Amino acid sequence: MLTRSAATLLVLFVLAARPAAAAPDGINATIGDASWVATHGRAPTAADAEVTRIATHLTFVLAQLRATTPTGHVRRTAALDALARYIARGQFPRRTDDTYAGRRPRFIDDRGVHCAVGQLIADTGAPALARAINAEHEYAYVQDITTPGLAAWARANGFSIRDLAMIQPAYDAPPNRDDTKREIEENKDRIALACAAEHPPLAELTVRVFGSESGRLTVATKRTEPFARCFVTRATKLSAGNGAWDSQPEAYDFTMKLRFTSLHRMFDQHIAALWPADCWPRPGNLARRATVAMISNLEGLTVHASTSPSNEEVDRCIEGAIRHNLAQFGKGHWRLSATRTFELVPRVTTQSLREWVTAYTPRAVRECASAEQLPPRITVSAGAHVDDAHFTITTASLPDKVATCVSEKLNASLGDGLKVWRNAPAGHYIRLDGDAQVTVTVELPR
Repeated sequence: MLTRSAATLLVLFVLAARPAAAAPDGINATIGDASWVATHGRAPTAADAEVTRIATHLTFVLAQLRATTPTGHVRRTAALDALARYIARGQFPRRTDDTYAGRRPRFIDDRGVHCAVGQLIADTGAPALARAINAEHEYAYVQDITTPGLAAWARANGFSIRDLAMIQPAYDAPPNRDDTKREIEENKDRIALACAAEHPPLAELTVRVFGSESGRLTVATKRTEPFARCFVTRATKLSAGNGAWDSQPEAYDFTMKLRFTSLHRMFDQHIAALWPADCWPRPGNLARRATVAMISNLEGLTVHASTSPSNEEVDRCIEGAIRHNLAQFGKGHWRLSATRTFELVPRVTTQSLREWVTAYTPRAVRECASAEQLPPRITVSAGAHVDDAHFTITTASLPDKVATCVSEKLNASLGDGLKVWRNAPAGHYIRLDGDAQVTVTVELPR
């Protein structure tokens, strides 16, 4: 399972490397559902409340933006305070009569409720700009907005367009027949797995699906087996209805024949996605490979790991991480087994070090020097060998005292991202597990 420090580092990688693109299912086009995963340790499901998803995303992004706000940046700080008040109010735009499929942003809705970015603009003294953007780009992603004044407003308040894109949520549309059918199809295996943990499973099931004019979903079946009753009860909870729509959703009534993925295949699929993160490096041998045997049946889930070179602390950590990630298979009406070998690649590589230095340097420089002391860009060299106590960091084009400060700040940030939290003894452990050397030229924000 990802620790808090590892999850934060992963998010920074995502923010640095992921291209901006429309995400019809994720809450945000830039970071997708990273906020929900970091907060809850799992992907969101259709049963998770829409308002909670939006608030979770905005709260997560607010924390990221506060953490990267330079000391003394009054306007950016004030804008982020306004975002915090917006989140606390808990009122977000709704989708009404648009023709977009899947999730989509909306700048200002039919009630006058602004999206988070629109409210930031309005609350910082530019309500006319917010209205102008809405008139031209009501359903646009921030990256696609061309209204004059947006870029200047962002610069004046200390934001990049990417910052704003990271804030902007995308909202769900009122339910309809096709969306409901797709939703049930997409969730059928997850529900079947949950029911198979309690009852002997079925390979297929025919259900009748009803949607009311309030958006409420009802799923029924003629089958009487406990698994069938469990499935329709859980499927009905995919939508409780009564969403924030000013026009009635369509009523519908249709039948679906559902064929479930076999439990063995689901087990294999979950194992294929396993990444027992943050289980290495530990004191002792630097484990580079782990062979893991997994068995699940009515008695529960057993996991046995064996590393090479052997490291018992890594073994126990991997076993715990996999038990957590295979919790759905903890106990059930099945007999499943598998053995897999995982390559435990070093976390410290040339590519990872390049990404970290690129991401962390601007903040380190801002904390060490005033804008008047800084060139438009600097070149940073960083390197380390296995088991070095810290990274060796040098910078060009900076005064000696500033360069020393930047080196210390970067080492602190890199070390924080590489922390491995341990259960016993309490505390954390840092170990460099790879050789890496990079030279990066970083643009400094003015």
